[in-house]
Amino acid sequence: MKTKLFNTLIVAALLLVPTVNFGQIAPDLNSAANFGILAGTAITSAGTPSVINNMDVGLSPGFRSFITGFPPSTVVGGAIYAADDIAPPGVPAMLLQAKQDLRDAYLYAAAASSPAPATIAGDQGGTTLYPGIYKSASTLLIQSGNLTLDAQGDASAVWIFQIASDFTTIGGSPNPSPSGGNVLLTGGAVANNVYWQVGSSAVIGDYTDFKGNIMALTSITMNVGSTIDGRLLARNGAVTLAGLSTLNKPGESSPGSGDLTLTKTASPLSFSAVGDVINYDIVVENIGAVTLSDINVSDDLTATSWIITLLAGQSDTHPTSYIITQTDIDNGFVLNTATAVGGSFTASDYALVPYASAPAIPLSTWALALGGALILISLIVRYRRHIKLA
Repeated sequence: MKTKLFNTLIVAALLLVPTVNFGQIAPDLNSAANFGILAGTAITSAGTPSVINNMDVGLSPGFRSFITGFPPSTVVGGAIYAADDIAPPGVPAMLLQAKQDLRDAYLYAAAASSPAPATIAGDQGGTTLYPGIYKSASTLLIQSGNLTLDAQGDASAVWIFQIASDFTTIGGSPNPSPSGGNVLLTGGAVANNVYWQVGSSAVIGDYTDFKGNIMALTSITMNVGSTIDGRLLARNGAVTLAGLSTLNKPGESSPGSGDLTLTKTASPLSFSAVGDVINYDIVVENIGAVTLSDINVSDDLTATSWIITLLAGQSDTHPTSYIITQTDIDNGFVLNTATAVGGSFTASDYALVPYASAPAIPLSTWALALGGALILISLIVRYRRHIKLA
């Protein structure tokens, strides 16, 4: 009887002990997660237009006059907010809350200690890191090769990088940088579970492909041609886009049984007059293993859309066209984005077609001078991007 009572007490005591998760818990961005860019003093987009997909852009305590380059850069599926906005009501308070949530997440990441942080230093290019907390006592770099984050089959795996000073990736054209500097995800890893807590400023290098949420104390720069699946969250300073950059909402689940890609091409490769016609081909492909139904394909500039179904491995091409206006001549380019949404997956691509001013010498004169051979020089600047959303 005593033994039975003792065993009963032991079981009851064990039931009162809380369950302990010995793995690290991701920082909670709360309302800051709504923003792809959140900064304190300024937000600048320079050079060739950049695109922010499915996230908002916010500045506080800086005012709207310190947000420059939008347009021609665009925010697709989101909005731009500043601390002095009077409409819609409540914007200043909303931004203050987002900045507070960012501060809390930043401090949480900086203090994270379970599991015990592993010390890293210098160039992480060419290395593979598994889920955990990684601590750098100084600057951190990704240059000589790519950094691979391997979840080993655990889609809930989390990485927290605690960087005491500056963080930099360095690469080169084309994207993704063939010389290194990219962050690669494998083994079911997802970008939304990667956090970079930076004690000073961060620079994402030219044409590098980056993954994760950057929380920097000071400033963040996204260099030319770079792509990020993640967020740029600067507590006190500025966020700068140097040009031709793409910022995508980070995926919250690993690619599963369905997945989409979209590629957009334009012809001709430039325009020279009002009334010129730009023809586009939008190719959507199901690269997953199951059929995807009710895929909505839309094109923003031509205001056209289609609903399609794709079998596993199947692709579909949708042509559309646009007639050049005087506004396009004045802008010097036409920027056109196509998006495909199927279930929990989204893919998009854009084409940037420039204005080629008429030559000083008539083309017929050039043709005669070249013995009847007419040479046309054209240019297109376009970048492909691929987004996966949970």
